Amino acid sequence: MMPLFLLLLCLGQALDPAPPDWQRDWDAGRRHEALAALTEATAADPCLRPLLAARLMDLHQYAAALEQALAAGDPGRPLAGACLYLLGQHERALPYLDPDDPLAALMRVDALEMLGRHAQAWDALRAAERLLGDDVPELLSVRGRLAAQDGDDEQAVQAFRAALAGDPLALSALFGLGRALLRSGALDEGSAVLAEHRRLVPMLDAHDAALRAIDLGPLHAPNHALLGDTERALGRLPRADAAYRRAGQLARDEERVPVALRHARLLADDLHDVDAAVALLDAVGQQTGDARAAVRAGDLLARTGRKLEAATRYRSALALRPGDGQISARLEHATDGAER
Repeated sequence: MMPLFLLLLCLGQALDPAPPDWQRDWDAGRRHEALAALTEATAADPCLRPLLAARLMDLHQYAAALEQALAAGDPGRPLAGACLYLLGQHERALPYLDPDDPLAALMRVDALEMLGRHAQAWDALRAAERLLGDDVPELLSVRGRLAAQDGDDEQAVQAFRAALAGDPLALSALFGLGRALLRSGALDEGSAVLAEHRRLVPMLDAHDAALRAIDLGPLHAPNHALLGDTERALGRLPRADAAYRRAGQLARDEERVPVALRHARLLADDLHDVDAAVALLDAVGQQTGDARAAVRAGDLLARTGRKLEAATRYRSALALRPGDGQISARLEHATDGAER
């Protein structure tokens, strides 16, 4: 007789339906195929409209998502509000943005400010602060902007500084702080803050582009490597390390070395862990038989004075690229004065 726990397990498996085709495609990173399958399923079952709208939003197709959300009726209202907001249709968005929903409350405050409804924006801000707390960087940025519009630069500076304490990359707060400082007569600090804003804008644009690329291709290694590059540029080194590691896990054979070279640069130059960088390059070099990994490992070792270890890597690289003049020169330099 089958034990009870096995019977229950088998029964549960029998009752648990397999995920639909679109879900399997989505989980496998085939986002466009999944979207096509879900669209077809929604035509047969309109109750899937909110789900389709959400997936369209994940792929930044806000106009198409709005169409599905509106057709879904009440279940689609929160999604419709978010789509309208993201499409810049703030007036239309307001009736759909529930002030008791945390994310919608943030959008509502911003929408009212963008529409120039100053008093209503203040009221919505205070309501959102009661809901979310008064230390949310997005709300502090709005407080700073509204205070600046009231001519209260002292309160504006205080709010913007508090926002940046919570999120040093809050561009709106950075720009607002610079302007408020200039108006207050703090010309040097204000100019420096605005210069930092100008420096960060293209970097954060690149970061946003990398995140969008991952949304579209979550299992594509170069997308995660690109995210690692942008996180490194922003100085967020643990995030960069995590992105490069994910890229390495997903990389196909021809992608392994380019990803490893970028990851090793982070490990050696930014995290000051040459041993970890060399270990990574050694492993990838053994997996791929690509001389570039051995050469880079040798360069890192030579740079730190470990010439004998460097020479071992150069010899390995030279075995893969016999007659390569640059590798031979590196090997000669590493073994200069030492017994070969």
